[in-house]
Amino acid sequence: YKRNRGGKSELDRNNNRQVETSTVIVMETTSKYINLDYISIRVVGEGGIKVYQNGMVVSGKWKKGSNLSDKLFFYDNDGKEIIFVPGKKWVEIVAASDQ
Repeated sequence: YKRNRGGKSELDRNNNRQVETSTVIVMETTSKYINLDYISIRVVGEGGIKVYQNGMVVSGKWKKGSNLSDKLFFYDNDGKEIIFVPGKKWVEIVAASDQ
Protein backbone atom coordinates (compact mmCIF):
# COMPACT_ATOMS: atom_id res chain seq x y z
CA TYR A 1 0.00 0.00 0.00
CA LYS A 2 1.57 3.26 -1.15
CA ARG A 3 0.86 6.67 0.35
CA ASN A 4 -0.28 9.70 -1.63
CA ARG A 5 -0.96 13.20 -0.31
CA GLY A 6 -2.75 15.84 -2.30
CA GLY A 7 -2.85 13.55 -5.33
CA LYS A 8 0.93 13.11 -5.38
CA SER A 9 3.18 10.26 -4.27
CA GLU A 10 4.59 10.88 -0.80
CA LEU A 11 8.33 10.31 -0.97
CA ASP A 12 10.63 9.19 1.84
CA ARG A 13 13.22 11.95 2.27
CA ASN A 14 15.88 9.37 3.19
CA ASN A 15 15.72 7.34 -0.01
CA ASN A 16 13.41 9.29 -2.36
CA ARG A 17 11.12 6.24 -2.73
CA GLN A 18 7.35 6.32 -2.32
CA VAL A 19 6.29 5.64 1.26
CA GLU A 20 4.63 2.23 1.57
CA THR A 21 3.44 -0.33 4.10
CA SER A 22 2.36 -3.96 4.13
CA THR A 23 -0.74 -3.44 6.33
CA VAL A 24 -3.27 -0.65 6.85
CA ILE A 25 -5.55 -0.84 9.91
CA VAL A 26 -8.57 1.49 9.93
CA MET A 27 -9.91 1.88 13.49
CA GLU A 28 -13.38 3.30 14.14
CA THR A 29 -13.54 5.28 17.37
CA THR A 30 -14.41 8.66 18.82
CA SER A 31 -12.27 11.71 19.48
CA LYS A 32 -12.52 15.22 20.85
CA TYR A 33 -10.44 18.35 20.55
CA ILE A 34 -8.37 19.22 23.61
CA ASN A 35 -7.22 22.48 22.03
CA LEU A 36 -6.28 23.77 18.60
CA ASP A 37 -3.19 21.53 18.35
CA TYR A 38 -4.27 18.33 20.14
CA ILE A 39 -6.97 15.69 19.78
CA SER A 40 -7.84 13.04 22.37
CA ILE A 41 -8.63 9.73 20.66
CA ARG A 42 -10.51 6.97 22.51
CA VAL A 43 -8.42 3.80 22.35
CA VAL A 44 -9.91 2.05 25.39
CA GLY A 45 -12.91 -0.21 24.95
CA GLU A 46 -13.75 -1.54 21.50
CA GLY A 47 -14.79 -0.51 18.02
CA GLY A 48 -14.92 -1.61 14.42
CA ILE A 49 -11.90 -2.14 12.17
CA LYS A 50 -10.98 -2.90 8.60
CA VAL A 51 -7.57 -4.45 7.98
CA TYR A 52 -6.04 -4.21 4.51
CA GLN A 53 -3.19 -6.61 3.72
CA ASN A 54 -2.22 -8.93 0.87
CA GLY A 55 -4.76 -7.18 -1.37
CA MET A 56 -7.65 -8.24 0.86
CA VAL A 57 -9.79 -6.57 3.50
CA VAL A 58 -10.82 -8.16 6.79
CA SER A 59 -13.56 -6.56 8.90
CA GLY A 60 -13.69 -7.03 12.63
CA LYS A 61 -13.24 -5.38 16.00
CA TRP A 62 -10.47 -3.82 18.09
CA LYS A 63 -10.40 -4.17 21.88
CA LYS A 64 -8.24 -2.66 24.61
CA GLY A 65 -8.53 -2.69 28.39
CA SER A 66 -8.22 0.45 30.52
CA ASN A 67 -4.79 -0.29 32.02
CA LEU A 68 -1.91 1.54 30.35
CA SER A 69 -0.07 -1.78 29.94
CA ASP A 70 -3.05 -3.51 28.25
CA LYS A 71 -2.39 -4.61 24.68
CA LEU A 72 -4.52 -3.45 21.76
CA PHE A 73 -6.05 -6.53 20.09
CA PHE A 74 -7.55 -6.88 16.62
CA TYR A 75 -10.14 -9.61 15.91
CA ASP A 76 -11.92 -10.71 12.75
CA ASN A 77 -15.71 -11.08 12.62
CA ASP A 78 -15.36 -14.71 13.81
CA GLY A 79 -13.62 -13.53 17.00
CA LYS A 80 -10.18 -14.82 15.96
CA GLU A 81 -7.15 -12.60 16.55
CA ILE A 82 -5.92 -11.22 13.22
CA ILE A 83 -2.47 -12.40 12.16
CA PHE A 84 -0.51 -9.62 10.47
CA VAL A 85 1.95 -10.07 7.64
CA PRO A 86 5.52 -8.99 8.45
CA GLY A 87 6.40 -5.36 7.82
CA LYS A 88 5.19 -1.88 8.63
CA LYS A 89 1.66 -1.22 9.80
CA TRP A 90 -0.25 2.04 9.49
CA VAL A 91 -3.13 2.70 11.86
CA GLU A 92 -5.66 5.19 10.54
CA ILE A 93 -8.36 6.57 12.84
CA VAL A 94 -11.84 7.35 11.51
CA ALA A 95 -14.84 8.64 13.42
CA ALA A 96 -17.21 5.83 14.32
CA SER A 97 -20.02 7.85 12.72
CA ASP A 98 -18.10 8.04 9.38
CA GLN A 99 -18.79 4.36 8.61
